Amino acid sequence: MDLLNHKNMRQFKVAVIGLGNQNLSDHIPSILDNENCILDSLCDINEDKLKVISSTYKVSGFTNIKELLQLRKPDFAIVAVPHSEYLGIIQQLAQAKVHILKEKPFASSITEAQQIDNSIIGNGVKMQISVQRRFNPVYSTFLQLSRRIGRIYSIEARYTMNIENLSFDWRAKKSLSGGGAIIDMGYHFIDVLIWFFGLPDEIFTRISYSNKEGQTYDVEDTAFINFTYHTTSKKKILGSLILSRVYPEKEETINIIGTKGSIHLKNGVIKIINKQGEVQDEFLKAGKWHLAPNEQLEDFIQLLEDPVKPSPHTQHFQHMAFMEAAYQSSELQQSINPKELIPEELWKN
Repeated sequence: MDLLNHKNMRQFKVAVIGLGNQNLSDHIPSILDNENCILDSLCDINEDKLKVISSTYKVSGFTNIKELLQLRKPDFAIVAVPHSEYLGIIQQLAQAKVHILKEKPFASSITEAQQIDNSIIGNGVKMQISVQRRFNPVYSTFLQLSRRIGRIYSIEARYTMNIENLSFDWRAKKSLSGGGAIIDMGYHFIDVLIWFFGLPDEIFTRISYSNKEGQTYDVEDTAFINFTYHTTSKKKILGSLILSRVYPEKEETINIIGTKGSIHLKNGVIKIINKQGEVQDEFLKAGKWHLAPNEQLEDFIQLLEDPVKPSPHTQHFQHMAFMEAAYQSSELQQSINPKELIPEELWKN
């Protein structure tokens, strides 16, 4: 980014689709903080909520996309809605030549991902998936430090939380969410693994359900995912990922073990440990990284300002293959190669 010319960039009119916590807590504040963005309009099916929030920000509010696009002309939209609603919304926005910053996941299935891709490419717009850990300095530092530990041969990751009520909203129903711990919260850590290491060659998964007594939901609340990277015929990287919505405490951990040492990240603390088990360096970040949504929005604006740079959504076909392999593995109780689930030209993009 050219810092000297940043203020001379054009302003973008932004529509916000969906007034859930993600847009209210992260995306709308980042729009208001960005001098190159104007909050243009809001859209949500909840009329009462829409009226209050549109009045608060003094912008137009709509209960359907069609009306919004007829009366307003946003440059891009930030979309965060139940997973089952994304396809139709994205198709309408793309047809209207509106660029899209979309909350994860890319899609609920590979088939849906291909439909979204056809709409984005066919209409010449750009779409970016919101995965904010890529804009968190803890994770970028972790990636840089991994060069200090030699050849990596083991990866252990864990992302757990204790959600009090798993049955109260659309996330409780597979028909609306597409799945549970893997496709929802797990998408963040799947993104980190693919960002750091690429798409694995082999995935084996075990899933469990109904671990919240007295609550009704038909999606997985816990998943154990084993994965393997075949680096050479004799050398492999073995990995494991634990995802759960019902563990006693929230934990966000990645351990990478190499021939010269290891790196441990847990809840914002990074430690570099030598082969003797001694801590060599330690990095601490207190609290939440509040600027990640702002950095992500700025990155998306830079994408739109560059006419040559292609839409980055195609990178997330790898995420779809990972998730599809995990679900297939659990159902079939066998290892699945995710690279065989989508055409090579898609997952290598």
